[in-house]
Amino acid sequence: MNCTTEFDVTTHWKDTTIVYGILNLQDTAHYIRVQRAYLDPRRDANQIASHSDSIYYDSLVVQLVDKNLGITDTLRKVDGRDEGLPKEDGLFSDRPNWLYKSTATLDPKTEYELVIEIPQQQKTVRASTRLVHSLYFLSPNDSSLWSGTQPLLINWYPANHARTYQAIVSFYYKEFNFNFPGQTFYPDPVVWKLFRFTTNPSCGSRFCYEFKVNQIIGSIAGRIPYNPDVRRTVDYISLDFVAGGEALNAYEQSQIARDFSIAQLRTIIPYSNIDEGEGLFSSRLDATFNRILLANAINDSIANDPRSNHLGF
Repeated sequence: MNCTTEFDVTTHWKDTTIVYGILNLQDTAHYIRVQRAYLDPRRDANQIASHSDSIYYDSLVVQLVDKNLGITDTLRKVDGRDEGLPKEDGLFSDRPNWLYKSTATLDPKTEYELVIEIPQQQKTVRASTRLVHSLYFLSPNDSSLWSGTQPLLINWYPANHARTYQAIVSFYYKEFNFNFPGQTFYPDPVVWKLFRFTTNPSCGSRFCYEFKVNQIIGSIAGRIPYNPDVRRTVDYISLDFVAGGEALNAYEQSQIARDFSIAQLRTIIPYSNIDEGEGLFSSRLDATFNRILLANAINDSIANDPRSNHLGF
């Protein structure tokens, strides 16, 4: 018997439909990305990826179906570049950036099914999602003042159909350069993820999170450069909050599992809820607190902490 460990992994050609779409009740336009991925033993993978006709189907019918009322909305094919949605640079072709667009007004009470007909493959791709809705905050408030003597309490009720909650902080500050007297400079904010919740409510029927000044210090200490010619003062923070649906949560959990797996387990299959394809169809809801002012006490805490006292606050 002749044994060998050499295998031709590109022997069989396979076409896989890749779908990504996140519905948001707050949006006036909804976009679905549909691409193809396949392995062709006769062509170089990099060459395939760089040609748009290799990653897009010639013809598709993409529909969004209201399963409660049975209403079907047929999506329009658009170039994302014309919609202000350019594709990121990378290995795959970014010209054109074909997307499928709906301007339907979504109903928070219904379940939506995505139906994609691919005539050349004689295949129908499907996925369904409920919409995340009704996200209510008790605190904080826009334009409120955080004294810094107590944690900033972020307090909200669970949103319908949400399974994950994330908050992103943007820390804004002012600079005064001794070489340019009388001028105020506004650098780009320092941005970081504050939290990600996937558990049950932590304060009875509500979620609670205490944001502490110490977390600001720990996050900005290594991200703002030392400059002896500059004096700085705190200005305000903004909070960008996202409530994600069940499928979005499962997809994120699978990505985390892959990122933290050891090398032998890198083959963990990413989550997908696409029937006859791969990818993600889910929903989200956003909330933003644009301007929470920071009191002088927070500036003093940054100035006196050994991790950040070199920054000139």
